[in-house]
Amino acid sequence: MTVTFIDVGQIGDSILIQTPSGKNILIDGGYEYAGEKKVYPLLLKKNVKKLDTVILTHPHDDHCGGLAYILKKLVISEVLDTGVASPSEPYRNFLMAVKKNGAKYRIASKGEEYDWGGSKAVVLNAKNENLYDKKAYNNHSIVIKLQHGKNTFLFSGDIEKEAEDCLIPMKIESMVLKIPHHGSSSSSTYKFLKKVNPQIAIITVGNPNDFGFPVEMTLKKLENLGIEIYRTDLNGDIEIKSNGKKIFVKTEKKYKSNKNLLKKASINENYWVHLENGWFFVRDNKFKKAIPELKEALSIYPDSSDAHSKLGYAYKKIKNILLAKEEFLKALSLNNKEYHSLYHLAMIYYSEGNIQDAKGLLKKALEVNSHGQYTNLIKKKIREIEENRVADRD
Repeated sequence: MTVTFIDVGQIGDSILIQTPSGKNILIDGGYEYAGEKKVYPLLLKKNVKKLDTVILTHPHDDHCGGLAYILKKLVISEVLDTGVASPSEPYRNFLMAVKKNGAKYRIASKGEEYDWGGSKAVVLNAKNENLYDKKAYNNHSIVIKLQHGKNTFLFSGDIEKEAEDCLIPMKIESMVLKIPHHGSSSSSTYKFLKKVNPQIAIITVGNPNDFGFPVEMTLKKLENLGIEIYRTDLNGDIEIKSNGKKIFVKTEKKYKSNKNLLKKASINENYWVHLENGWFFVRDNKFKKAIPELKEALSIYPDSSDAHSKLGYAYKKIKNILLAKEEFLKALSLNNKEYHSLYHLAMIYYSEGNIQDAKGLLKKALEVNSHGQYTNLIKKKIREIEENRVADRD
């Protein structure tokens, strides 16, 4: 069996599964451009003229966009969808392409099993009634566990913490894990990663991308757990062959993995529990609840620039600017490339009238990540500073 994680650029997923009996299954298709530029050329290269099954994990553009092109070019037997519709144009184009193709259209259900000829698959998550919210497309991603002999793969779509928590009681242990949601901070909790217990993690992400994925916290957790990491932004297309006993990884680009760094800096797992608790409180705007969790994380691992940065942000949001600055400075003393600390400290300085220091930090943030979360705002602030200086001279 061969599983190919296609490098579709930016963010997005597209995964081709070729089973021992000759069945071809495609999971997702990346953004619209990826169908023609990335996915279809790879299918031609692998002499795929027909797809037995196309699976759309969820209706976000970076997963459904490229499938319309594939549906126009190939014969497709069936299409599986999650059952949560989107009003977006790419998703509507996908549905129209399914209709024109003539493929059988089905809604996947949790617990369904598929015999893919020499390999078996089971749906572990689809339209999640426990988390039902039409806006939460990620948590309704179709999650599939695939087994070929002794080898197992977990294809996780873009599920976030809430869906991961639903999966933890199940038999989700897998040799290979497609990291959920491109390595974002909303997914890959320590508890989930520990339960899956993969040998290999695949992160589907482009470089550069507009979201700063994968985040440092996710990478550190994977390394702490001794999981070998492959990334489409660094490795290009990632092909994994299984003979039912062992797996063999082949990458398009040669890039040294983290294999030799694993478990060098083992961190107490309670640190991750408190760091994640703190971060999810921050994400839910519960900043006062986040602070004690993040402080507890720092009591376990005081040299965490990430925890200092998150604590600084929580202080900033409750308007304790003095403590916020202190935490951002601590974070930068440990890691002078800590992007969020550079940005948030710069904005504090800017508001205080400390223009020169603000500009220096903003420029440093751009050097660290020229396509980060705050890129456009950083460039705007730098222009404002420079225009004001010119106006002062005039």
